[in-house]
Amino acid sequence: MGLKAALSVGLNAVPECTALCYVDMSADLVLATEARRRRPQEVFNSLCALARDVLQQGPAQRLAKDATGSADIAVLAGERGTLVFTRAHGHEGHALCLLCDPTEDVDNLRDQTRAMREAVANAM
Repeated sequence: MGLKAALSVGLNAVPECTALCYVDMSADLVLATEARRRRPQEVFNSLCALARDVLQQGPAQRLAKDATGSADIAVLAGERGTLVFTRAHGHEGHALCLLCDPTEDVDNLRDQTRAMREAVANAM
């Protein structure tokens, strides 16, 4: 399965997710996208920049650290939506970025994202 197909499967596996992208944070480059409805490229470019800020730089990176001390996954929730950022396994500097509907079940969304991350890693 290729990257685009893995993103499509991932989008369908996370009902709250409306769009996602796979990015290279070090190059500030969106490598692939998938969405339930068309989104401007600027949306995905903004997610890429935010992923870099959250997972790799400054104070936000410290907030994204999990119990083991690694910046594995970050969830930013608000009343207009939820953003999820997770590092890609096996590809330094790459990340998955999810744009989701507002949800109160952040733990479930985090678990679904981890499962999707594994599927995407296997596709690479």
